[in-house]
Amino acid sequence: MLLDGDRRAQSNVIGIILIIGLALSTSVVVVALGGSSISQYQEEAQLRSAEHALSELDSKLSLVALSEGISSRSIDLGLTNDESVSVEDAGHLEIWMTPSGGGPRTDIVDQDLGTIRYDGPGEESIAYQGGGVWRRSAGGTTMVSPPEMHYRGRTLTVPLVTVDGAVGGSNGRITAEKTGQTPKFPITGDPDRSNAVQDKQIFMKVQSDYYRAWGQFFGTRLGGTVNYYQSNRTARMKLVAPANAPPLQGGLVSTHAGSQIEMKGGGGSAAFIDTYDSDSAPYSFTGTVAGTVSLSNDLWMRGGTEVYADVTVPPGYSTDTKGGSDIKGSVGTNDVDVSDVGPLVNDQQSTLSQDANNDNDATSAITSSDQLDPGQTTWTLTNGNYYIDGDLTLAGGETLVIDNSGGEVNLVVDGDVALNGGQIEVADGSGSKVSIYMTGNTLDIDSGGGSVIPGDKSPKLWLYAGPGLLIDIRNSGTEFVGVIYAPDDSLGNGNVNIQAQGQVSGAVVGGSTTLRSGASIHYDRALDGVDPLAGGSPFPELTYLHVTVNEVEVDEA
Repeated sequence: MLLDGDRRAQSNVIGIILIIGLALSTSVVVVALGGSSISQYQEEAQLRSAEHALSELDSKLSLVALSEGISSRSIDLGLTNDESVSVEDAGHLEIWMTPSGGGPRTDIVDQDLGTIRYDGPGEESIAYQGGGVWRRSAGGTTMVSPPEMHYRGRTLTVPLVTVDGAVGGSNGRITAEKTGQTPKFPITGDPDRSNAVQDKQIFMKVQSDYYRAWGQFFGTRLGGTVNYYQSNRTARMKLVAPANAPPLQGGLVSTHAGSQIEMKGGGGSAAFIDTYDSDSAPYSFTGTVAGTVSLSNDLWMRGGTEVYADVTVPPGYSTDTKGGSDIKGSVGTNDVDVSDVGPLVNDQQSTLSQDANNDNDATSAITSSDQLDPGQTTWTLTNGNYYIDGDLTLAGGETLVIDNSGGEVNLVVDGDVALNGGQIEVADGSGSKVSIYMTGNTLDIDSGGGSVIPGDKSPKLWLYAGPGLLIDIRNSGTEFVGVIYAPDDSLGNGNVNIQAQGQVSGAVVGGSTTLRSGASIHYDRALDGVDPLAGGSPFPELTYLHVTVNEVEVDEA
């Protein structure tokens, strides 16, 4: 029989035993968790050390590959006995170009890169490849240090570094020796591989286990859109080399060589052309003679029409003024030179029609079917690239606001443009260029529609179209502020018809031209000498390309 005191004594003993057991269990858990944390910390420390080692390797291999006075070097990566690197035949880079309008491909680089790789625990790896250092983990790939690639202004320089060798399981003591340097672009004596590059599209594609990080580098360094293809682990980017476009030559450039340009009065109003300078002030009539109207054929003027500018026609052509019409400035001769923008418009359409290349999903103005949202009457687009599948039609009370304060805006209209009382409003007269590329053959502006820009800053808005565009601008209160750039071709199907007090403040480059019944063109002298194709592209632009392949052999020391 246990007395009460004995029971209490036994309870105390059991309690002490339970406390000791709980403490021991807790200690085991703490030790286990602590051990796991220590192990993770050690693994991360090793990876950080490997990042540093391969970044040092990057620097030293660049010296060997690109320096004039250093052709070989011994390198100690400082790895521990249980760490190693190996050289693998992995990674591939291609650079090629084609004419802007499509055509044969010219290969510039089609090169295996080679990889010096450090494998960590699990999916972790760190690699030197193509002149850069990259890291791969379960969460994706990142760039540790960038490859040798430089983009300044319109010059792209790619001194590509490749590696090859027989290193397998090395503990980090290797030798590196330059084995070759091959210029790929430009190549002396080869007209297809010479600078300056004009009217071309250039493609760069990398295939790599680290393709996502490569693509992010392309996008950051060059500033364009990158397409990714997971199935074959590639990233691709496009650049463009614009054509060497002649500068704008006047407020009204008719490129239809076969019919005269007609200016005639009617309905009590005479058509006229004058100029202003938006760099100084918005348009107002002054009667001052300034600027040049460049024509590609004869000028026929009747009914009191007037030109407050100098006029040039090609050699052998003339001006014919009667019925009180007058050219207030001088008349001279000069050939008209323009750029065919048909290939540019087609290229923009084929590119921005792809969802991956436009910003339609970033705006509420455009629906998933690539149309302006019918539930709105005012739509706003900010800096970016956009695509409308079909006609752009704006009726009275409807406004497309283009906010260019944050950067360039590119809009492809895959059809006609009709501003039937509606307006395109460019928000910032000091902002970036707005480019509209239309694939249709009709531009119709009437009933008080058109475009507006603060300060009548016409260089901020350019509407591009291919040959054969029919332009009709009519009725009082109808005004387009900007540049309509649609040079015609030898077929001569294009037509510019401005009438009934319709106005353009800026410039018009088109086909066969008629101004009548109070129509007016106010040429903006701020456009003098402007490259019509400068900027406005969704792709990085280049004029000069320099590419070399620099080969390095690495071996175990």
